[in-house]
Amino acid sequence: MTASCRIQSLRHYLTLLLALMLSTCGGDSGNSHAPSASQLQAQEIHAPALTGDVARDGLNWFNFRRQQAGLLALKRNSTLDGAARNHANYQQANNVVTHDEIAGKIGFTGVDSQQRLRAAGFQFNPAGYSDGEVIAATAGRDGFSAAEGLMAAIYHRFAILQPVFDEAGAGTAMRDGGYTWLNLNFVFNQPSSLRTGRLIQWPAAQQKNVSVNFFSDQETPDPVVQRDEVGFPVSVHADINAFLSVDSFTIRPAGAAPLPTRLLVTSNDPETPHSAAAIIPLMPLLGATSYEVEFVGAVDGIAVNRRWTFTTR
Repeated sequence: MTASCRIQSLRHYLTLLLALMLSTCGGDSGNSHAPSASQLQAQEIHAPALTGDVARDGLNWFNFRRQQAGLLALKRNSTLDGAARNHANYQQANNVVTHDEIAGKIGFTGVDSQQRLRAAGFQFNPAGYSDGEVIAATAGRDGFSAAEGLMAAIYHRFAILQPVFDEAGAGTAMRDGGYTWLNLNFVFNQPSSLRTGRLIQWPAAQQKNVSVNFFSDQETPDPVVQRDEVGFPVSVHADINAFLSVDSFTIRPAGAAPLPTRLLVTSNDPETPHSAAAIIPLMPLLGATSYEVEFVGAVDGIAVNRRWTFTTR
């Protein structure tokens, strides 16, 4: 699995451009692939029904995870579906995994996600908006697994769990004997955002069956340089226009000492937006273990203190 991430900030909007490439590499002992759809359904209460439609399943899984985090489900938008499908077809036709299209190539509809959304007929609010794009290319045709893999990659999670996004579109393209491309676009198209001081976290409070690890080298930029297998990232998210400050952020096995972690905040990591923060344990977590997390900080100057627990699978 490889992953790439870019964040671009512009005057009237923030564009999150994120990509994840998932593949099944025979003999790769360091593989961090997400569980299959059947495994995810077995371990998750109230998991969505599997439809076999990769685009629908991928978006349904993101909505399931967003609702677990306390966010509203994304409303599916047929115009966004068209833009997502067009870009999936471009990637399939040119056998690439990318956010950028090149004029003159087969299937070209726009250089970046905003151009492609406009080409599909989506009207942005000139008073303020944001959009995000997440891509997975997988050897299997499993929308749940592809979406769960994207959730594990911390820079990608910053977009998937962005609280202000309220609409989404999903599209797929497939190549026999090759990849299945899953492309999702998220938008927030209103001049206002969520109330001041709102904060959500992942893993969610009391969540069970949380993965014990994450393979840092598979995300680009690499969030933990010189380490590959690390613990599952823990993150907090405010709305896209907020500024999140961190006084302390810790994780520990229940009743034990805090674990050594890599803290990701905008002041020490340019890939982390100013509205979010994460800690990544420097070693894999223990299986079937309860972990205690504490976050102390502020959202736009309003003090926030969160304590919660989750359990690994």
